[in-house]
Amino acid sequence: MTEDKAGQAELYDLFQRHGIAWKHNDHPPLHTVEESKELRGDLPGAHVKNMFLKDKKGQLWLETCLEYRKIRIRDLEKQVGATKASFGKPELMWEALGSRTGAVSPFGLSNDPGPEVRVVLDQKMQGVEPIT
Repeated sequence: MTEDKAGQAELYDLFQRHGIAWKHNDHPPLHTVEESKELRGDLPGAHVKNMFLKDKKGQLWLETCLEYRKIRIRDLEKQVGATKASFGKPELMWEALGSRTGAVSPFGLSNDPGPEVRVVLDQKMQGVEPIT
């Protein structure tokens, strides 16, 4: 697995062409909400967590929700029609999203070749700005 910053540059170019405001905050991979809180200090905005999942049928999922939300995988399965979902292996996440453990985000969907990954966004994020 090699790191590829070209995708990041292309994404930022897309944002600029479409007048989408963004700010890049570089940080090491974060594996828990607690790690994120400790690192970010008083960075404003609504903060999210992302989960990369694979179900029994091989369907891939990326679930993004506000960091304080307690998401039970079994409840999520019922809402989205997944069966026996669990966290996807790091190698699979790299293949599907070009993301490493602790660094998965919806921006990785630009690398999804299929698209193969189904996205689940928490409704509680609507109208919240900025999201970080």
